[in-house]
Amino acid sequence: MKIVAIDWAVKKPITVYDGSSVFEVEKIEDIKADIVLSETGVPRGIIARMTNVKKILLVPGEEVKKYRDKHKLKKDDYIDPVIIYKLYQEHPELFTELKERNRLFEYIRYYHRKFYELQKIRVGINNRISALRREYLIDDDEFKDILKMVEQKEKFYEKKLIEAAKRYNPILFNILKSYKGISDSLAAQFIANIPKNSLERRKSILTYCGFHGNYKKSSRKAKTIVWKIVDQFIRHRVEPYRSVYDKYKEKKRSEGMKGRHLENICRRKVAQRFLCDLKNKYKENLKFEKRLSSLVKSH
Repeated sequence: MKIVAIDWAVKKPITVYDGSSVFEVEKIEDIKADIVLSETGVPRGIIARMTNVKKILLVPGEEVKKYRDKHKLKKDDYIDPVIIYKLYQEHPELFTELKERNRLFEYIRYYHRKFYELQKIRVGINNRISALRREYLIDDDEFKDILKMVEQKEKFYEKKLIEAAKRYNPILFNILKSYKGISDSLAAQFIANIPKNSLERRKSILTYCGFHGNYKKSSRKAKTIVWKIVDQFIRHRVEPYRSVYDKYKEKKRSEGMKGRHLENICRRKVAQRFLCDLKNKYKENLKFEKRLSSLVKSH
């Protein structure tokens, strides 16, 4: 079983120690090992790309510093992976394994980030093509070639995101897909931005998505995904959410509310109802899965 220790930096190659020599790799995918050792705080982009590694074991940075100070070693990219390797040999109990479930969540976040950034690039290129057409009455083929390449990459990472979301939380994925208007892509984006523990309580999911209480604890990305889902419900007249929207709008309009504020408060009401319903459905499905699992084990 091959074990290597790594040290990473944002603008430098990754330094690797395999027990006999220290060397650099430009891409994390170039590391061939069964177990990878590293300090805690490894960027999710690195974790997501270590798909062929069986185990990732992490050691606190303080332990590396203690070893370095004890042996009077200077901090260096070529020394740190050796220290991590030696620490594992001498004190393996200091290392904790990054669980498969956590690794999978990092894959999802990484693929979602790539997909999200490529979406923004595609929209930007489309806007520039439109501007050129308006200003000069021409279609620029060079821009169109770039756009085609970006669209292909966007579809690739969208597919990866959906696959990872299905593996990470199949129960939640299937519940989301049961709603009219929620596509595979939108369901995967929701899962990529909502931690599992936030679905345990009504207050937690509403706060995290920015629809209750302390907005400093909310996620702007999660809120954006929920707004997209609400938009689909209203557009496709999905019940009971379209009725919630219409009745609340009628009520607030009779109270004198109007304009953009009226629209926002009605959509907010739909978002709250959806998140509460989703939390309840998710908990019910989890209980059913546990009962089913216990029945199978007992037989």
